[in-house]
Amino acid sequence: MSLPIGARKQLLSGLVVLGMLLAVSLVWGASAQAALTYPSSGESFGPEGIGAGSFPLVIGVATRQSTGEVFVYEGGIFGDDRVYKFDASGNPVDFSGLGKNYIEGAGVAFGGEGEIAVDDSSSPDAGYVANNNVVGIYAATGAFLGELSGGEFCGVAVDPSGAVYVGDFSSESVRKYTPSVNPVTNFDETASMGGMDELCNVAADGAGNVYAATYTGGVRRYESSQFGSSAATGTLVDSAGSTMTVDPETGDLFVDEGSQVTEFDAEGNQLGVSGKGTLSESFGVALGAGASGKLYAGGSTRVDMLGPVVPLPEASADALRFSGSTALLKGSVNPGGISVTSCQFEYGTSAGVLSSTVACSPNPGSVNEPVEVLGAVNGLTEGTTYYYRLTVTNAYGSTQSGERSFVDPGPPSVINATFSSVGSSSAIVSATVDPDGAPTTYVVEYGTTASYGSTTATANAGSSFESLDVQAHLEGLQPNTTYHFRFVVSSPVASAEGADMVFSTLVLSVLGLPDARGYEMVSPALNEGVQAYVPTGDFPINEETIDTRFPVRAAADGNAIAYVGDPNAEGNGSQGRGVGNVYLAKRSPSGGSDEV
Repeated sequence: MSLPIGARKQLLSGLVVLGMLLAVSLVWGASAQAALTYPSSGESFGPEGIGAGSFPLVIGVATRQSTGEVFVYEGGIFGDDRVYKFDASGNPVDFSGLGKNYIEGAGVAFGGEGEIAVDDSSSPDAGYVANNNVVGIYAATGAFLGELSGGEFCGVAVDPSGAVYVGDFSSESVRKYTPSVNPVTNFDETASMGGMDELCNVAADGAGNVYAATYTGGVRRYESSQFGSSAATGTLVDSAGSTMTVDPETGDLFVDEGSQVTEFDAEGNQLGVSGKGTLSESFGVALGAGASGKLYAGGSTRVDMLGPVVPLPEASADALRFSGSTALLKGSVNPGGISVTSCQFEYGTSAGVLSSTVACSPNPGSVNEPVEVLGAVNGLTEGTTYYYRLTVTNAYGSTQSGERSFVDPGPPSVINATFSSVGSSSAIVSATVDPDGAPTTYVVEYGTTASYGSTTATANAGSSFESLDVQAHLEGLQPNTTYHFRFVVSSPVASAEGADMVFSTLVLSVLGLPDARGYEMVSPALNEGVQAYVPTGDFPINEETIDTRFPVRAAADGNAIAYVGDPNAEGNGSQGRGVGNVYLAKRSPSGGSDEV
């Protein structure tokens, strides 16, 4: 018998959780684990064990981590659902209270989606069966203990503390129960979160965060802080899966997608794929206990055993180098001691649609250490966003790095060249540089002709797509000289030259002061605010209109100057015809002037 997953809604009853429910521990935000895969063992089992018989329809698989026991939920018709018990190798194990390896009548006629989980918490020693109406409660011996009711329950999970989470399809919510007695009762309901459309199967981690799957496919993660909300929002982890389990030790998530089981780390990064090419219409996944290294997947009529686990190569891609229309992609691969059969960068212009490939170089081989690999992508279009990742394969499966993106850069440009602060021996020149996404540097070429001849030190303009203003300080120039200059920008894509610009340096010191300045203050503050008189007159100043009563005379070498100014504290203006005092300033050897 083989049915599409969508048809199970009408045929399958409930969800079973027995004995000690599966403890899941997924810590969101944990660092990524090394990728692993569970290759097909070539073995599967039915109701009577390895190689014997077939189930009408497998709709759930779970393990008890403390013992390695495997539980299979068989979906029957008209409520004749059974829960089977096996050891880690697929051999039947009887329930102690029943004398056989199955519980009959675990579901109801035409029930909902089904799954099975096993509790490994310290207490209570009970299991739970959701049958699309109530949650039946069973002892580890197989005996029926009671039930939870009040909705259309088609999902159930238990966290490591023993708290019970029930997926209620009718109210589109997850209801949380904290047991105060054994077995748990309706009075133990402590919280709920709603707004979870088409909710069915659920799982919970050690922090109380919830994974919820819709019966049409798709797994989302909900933070525990959303309990109490009627409009919870989840983060999509897998768009295809309908059942899932979590490794209680690493926090990795395993999602059954029907034809394969995909593993994610706690941050949602894909780590590996198992069962591809082996599984068909699988519905239910469970992780083997401890050192067994096994993975169990519910095929349509049998349970497939995958493993032992083997490492997949580790892959990362995080660096780029550009040259014209070519990008050199860089990555790192650790084969993990198993020969790499394929290594390639996948890329494209749409996120998630990476249909173009380029092989890695060199082949990483079979070493057990990181190997740097490169891939050259040619024919890129300037200004276009590209998405890429590194995919590495060995005999057991493939690993993909996280998807990254870049924008193909264009050539750099330089505009708006100008100058300022020009003196007799220096000047500041500036311009606007656009790197256009590629690492860009600039220099200034300058000289007394358009052939230049001198160049400033190389400076960095960055690699953004935004323009920025840059400048350079030109020193050691000759006074009273015309200079040409231009900015030159360079990147791995191209080089560009700015416009030729011209400025002239100032004449060296009109008065010939020893330090090349053209002027300096000669009336120091010691004169208590004395103001030198200036020529007066109501007409344009010329030879006839200058009032010569206030002469200013300078020595030929510029080292002394005489001028007339306001009387200071030691003069009252009564001398010198009442028009002020005459001052003499001499230049000191160290510069500046002293009043005499």
